[in-house]
Amino acid sequence: MSRPDTTPRVVVTGVGPACSLGIGRADVWAAAVDGRSGAGEITRFDTDGFRVHMACETPLEATDFMDRRLARRSDPMSHIALAAARLAIEDAGLDRPDHAASIRQGVIFSSGGGGAALREEQHRTFMERGADRVNPFMIPHTIVNTPAALIAAEFGLRGPNFSTTTACAAGADAIGVAAATIRRGEADVMVAGGSDALVTPLFVAGFDAMRVLSRSNDEPEKAARPFDRDRDGFLIGEGGAALVLETAEGAEKRGAPV
Repeated sequence: MSRPDTTPRVVVTGVGPACSLGIGRADVWAAAVDGRSGAGEITRFDTDGFRVHMACETPLEATDFMDRRLARRSDPMSHIALAAARLAIEDAGLDRPDHAASIRQGVIFSSGGGGAALREEQHRTFMERGADRVNPFMIPHTIVNTPAALIAAEFGLRGPNFSTTTACAAGADAIGVAAATIRRGEADVMVAGGSDALVTPLFVAGFDAMRVLSRSNDEPEKAARPFDRDRDGFLIGEGGAALVLETAEGAEKRGAPV
């Protein structure tokens, strides 16, 4: 006689994207449906001397989603991550958990490149001004698991917390691992996703050196065309997304839309 399957069913109750198409699910969806491109000229740094002058930058005002002091200390990777998490949590209608519930709510959030902008900025400071001028917040705000830690601290989530480090698949893996964490009974709610902000001098130069970036600078909005016989590469970008995953039973109890 077979035993009934007691594995919790996992559902998505919140979605939070922040990317070059917009901030929030409504803006991003509208842009996608309209076929609008998120590409444009790079504004993050002077591209004089570069062969690539375009990217997909995220129009995010960090202080709309976090404390000004934290925004000043942290990397754009974390700005995007916190914005995405806040949007997803608000979309899910989740309240801040009490102490007992918080240990059953966790975060698995990833980044491919980590805090690239802050790391490069501090390397320039080190080279130009010396070792004693390096920012003491450089290390904790550039490592790959920083977004997961910041999201947990910001929203009081004391359950499982770590990052998946699988390059371009990191965000997708984070979602899969978060779902598995719930199925194993180790959490009831998980915030999962990923963010990157790699529109930096070194990363643009590095990807271009691999000859994988488009150099069709005259029309950035038409440069990324992967299925065109005349394609010449992709565009580097920045952005992120978070999902709120939870048990179907928990979502039903609190009347959350799935």
